[in-house]
Amino acid sequence: MRLVLALATLVFGSALGESGALGQVAFSGSVGPISGTASESVPLKPEKLRLVMWVQAKGKDAKSAITALNEQKARVKKDLESMKSDSESVQFSASRVASDELGNQQRAMLRMQMQGKPNAKAAKPPAVFLARCAVKAEWALPVSEGDALAILPANLLDQIKSRDLEGKNVKPMLDGDAQEQLDEMESMMQEQYYGSSPDANGPKILFVARIPLEVRERAFQSAFKSATEDAQMLSKASAIKLGKPIGVSKTPSPYDYALSSYGRGYMDPASMPAGFVDDSKEIVTASQPDELFFRVTVTIAYASE
Repeated sequence: MRLVLALATLVFGSALGESGALGQVAFSGSVGPISGTASESVPLKPEKLRLVMWVQAKGKDAKSAITALNEQKARVKKDLESMKSDSESVQFSASRVASDELGNQQRAMLRMQMQGKPNAKAAKPPAVFLARCAVKAEWALPVSEGDALAILPANLLDQIKSRDLEGKNVKPMLDGDAQEQLDEMESMMQEQYYGSSPDANGPKILFVARIPLEVRERAFQSAFKSATEDAQMLSKASAIKLGKPIGVSKTPSPYDYALSSYGRGYMDPASMPAGFVDDSKEIVTASQPDELFFRVTVTIAYASE
């Protein structure tokens, strides 16, 4: 895929004729540089499948929540190994712990609703602490193309849910009636607040491709050649002679390396721990294998004579 643009900074002494067509143009004063810009995109072959997700656990206080999270992490690591992930790729971020504010607020609202029911328990709903960390794991692709490649993410997601690797179904250990009350309220919360809506912060499964040096060099050379030809065509069309090159640059853009990475299957970078969002110029990730490509934009400017 190639996108070619033409840019020129020109000072005109006359404008379009009455017909709307460009008539003969006379230039007065200095004429600015003539620039050509071109983009080159190269498809990339997926090499790995990557999982990035949150693992969580709850407790009656911060200490018990962290203890439960460590137990969940050990189980996740063991399950990922049994799922044939690359053991060296498995990474856990530092743990975070806080009061489960959203859950506590929802339980309080349910308590208010239950007060009008004859058999409802009016005791104060138990507060719960939430501990979580991110985990990342990778798998070498057993196939390289076709339908078998396309169904790999769905198969992996099914295993994640069936094994409850996120830890959403693990109950916090509370005392006496608090546990019973929590179970009752969370059952109602599931029906009232969550339903069947998808989880925006659920597991993200991505295809990973490496950008070989030869691909990068070939893309730069092709974009540079097209940008040069673009400037030459603009020079001919405007009857302005090209002078010497006065500048060449790669247009800075966060999308030069992977137009499809952000917003198509990746977690919000602002919410993820450091090291769990790729910023490497050698790696591209995307939710679909046909969205993996390397893209570069080059601009060359010439003085005018």
